[in-house]
This record gives sequence, C-alpha cells and structure tokens, in this order.
Amino acid sequence: MKLLFLVLIMLISSPEEKIKIKDPWLRISAEGQSTALFMKIENTTDAADTLYKVECDFAGRVEIHETYQQGEMMGMREVPFIVISPKSTFELKPRSHHIMVIKLKKDIKKGSQEDFTLYFKQAGKLKVKTTAQEMQMPKLEHKH
Repeated sequence: MKLLFLVLIMLISSPEEKIKIKDPWLRISAEGQSTALFMKIENTTDAADTLYKVECDFAGRVEIHETYQQGEMMGMREVPFIVISPKSTFELKPRSHHIMVIKLKKDIKKGSQEDFTLYFKQAGKLKVKTTAQEMQMPKLEHKH
C-alpha cells in the first residue's frame, strides 16, 4: 500500500514534462527512399536523459545518426543513443545529429503529418507529430 501511495504522489507531484520536443520536421522524400527527422529536444530536469530508440510505422528501419568529418570527406554513421544534458536543449539538424528514416513505405509529401515514438531512459515513451517540408540546408562558408 505504501508503494502504491508513493507512485500516486509521484504522478500527482510531477505533471510537468521532463522532455519537450520543439520544431519537429521531416524532410520530404519518396517511397523506397530514406529521409531524416529533425527537432530540438529540451531536457527541463536536473538529470541527463538519453534518447535510445525512435520508431514509426511507415519505414523499414529508423536509426539515430551523426554526421562526421574525416579529412575532406563527410559521412554519416549510426550511434546507439544521444545524451541530453540537464537543463539544456539538444538540436537534431542537417549536417549534425539526426534520425534516419530508411526504406520508406510511402511518399512523404510537403505538409504531410507523420507520427514518431521517441524512447528516453528517464522520460519514457513520447509521441511526436512532425510536418514534412523541403530541406533547408545551412550555407557553407567557402574558403578562398
């Protein structure tokens, strides 16, 4: 009985969101291709949290990726998780960390709304609705 009471108190006393997802968007793409999911993940707590899995029902696979540079070459590779530091915001963006959505089962058209489930070690499961849009690549500085 004490444990049940403690769980109820914890649920009642912490209604605020531990993790907030801001500006989620998905790059438009075609069936059979890949796309990428971007967003800002805000951790409002005093403890780090970890994004370790992302799922959706319209792709063959979903992976957490990072972009890296090796000499003059840029590449992408899967990473097992992303740690969001306490009281901070981690941005998934083009040419950086992002979520790869692989082997699309349908076209992703501009303006379409798609659902994802994000899994965090502390905050648990979060549902996110994204809007598809065209890729806005940051301008690269050219060295002369």
